[in-house]
Amino acid sequence: MITTRSDDTAELPEPDGPALLASLAVAFRGQGFTAEITSALLRVADGPDSRGVRLDCRRRAGDWDRWWFTWAGGIWLCEADKPFEAITTVKGALRLGGDAHAGAAASAELAAAEVRAEFPDWTITDTETEDGRRWWASRGAPKSTILNRDSDLSASSPEGLRSKLRARR
Repeated sequence: MITTRSDDTAELPEPDGPALLASLAVAFRGQGFTAEITSALLRVADGPDSRGVRLDCRRRAGDWDRWWFTWAGGIWLCEADKPFEAITTVKGALRLGGDAHAGAAASAELAAAEVRAEFPDWTITDTETEDGRRWWASRGAPKSTILNRDSDLSASSPEGLRSKLRARR
């Protein structure tokens, strides 16, 4: 029997952090963003002269040593095998201030990213209400557009939601 490379998965190398960052950079460029790797970090911005965010890729010991994308400061963003989750979160941070560490809204986005990373079995979303922003955690596929099932938790901040999720463990 003749085997080909696609038949023998043992021959396929596992991607490492730099390769995963390079792949994410290509995905950002495909979305129309400026994405360049410098000093082993991926810088993503709306254009070459605009402010941006920096991302890294490293193994996470608490998750069986799998690769994760992180903000340059070491805050866990998402698993490296979920690049579109990283793209969505980064787009939100860029939309809210250009610098992921500037402004309360961008801080909330970073905090939400940390909650998503800590609780990957939950879907974390936010909504605008009359009283401000509301953060939600849902388990399972939504059965309707209405949040507030028994499996849903909510709080007025990502930190509050994290506390409720930890209490559920």
